[in-house]
Amino acid sequence: MAEVNHPFFMAGQWSGEGKLVEKGLAYNEQISIAQIKPNLYLYTQTTQKQIENIPLHAETGYFRFNPNNGVVELLLSHPFGVCEIEEGVISQNNKLELNSKEIIRTSSAKEPFVTKVKRIFSLHDNTLSYDVYFATNTYDMKHYLHCDMKLKQ
Repeated sequence: MAEVNHPFFMAGQWSGEGKLVEKGLAYNEQISIAQIKPNLYLYTQTTQKQIENIPLHAETGYFRFNPNNGVVELLLSHPFGVCEIEEGVISQNNKLELNSKEIIRTSSAKEPFVTKVKRIFSLHDNTLSYDVYFATNTYDMKHYLHCDMKLKQ
């Protein structure tokens, strides 16, 4: 079977403002999603504190498209010693909802341990938005992050 190349609505360089939902802390964010092979995209993300421009977080990984069943896989690594595997599907309205399948951590990772993650990406009116929900070993699933970004020109 020939490999089908799926165009990805999130491909490109994105920049915008996010916030920690509970605390209201705002941050700047940049996401880069670049195709490196058919059905495979490199994903990098960085955030900075708004006023001081101090780095807050970064993550990197890959989006993989399974041409046999339409499932999107996200393989993601964090600098605090956690790796995630998430899976989901893209709906017809440019929405991707991913749920964690596996979360592993290094022996030096610190509590609270993330136990479950849900990410929702959507594109509407040229704005890429995402929401991140997660649970840890100390609390149930809750809405943690929200961000709205525009495609860089």
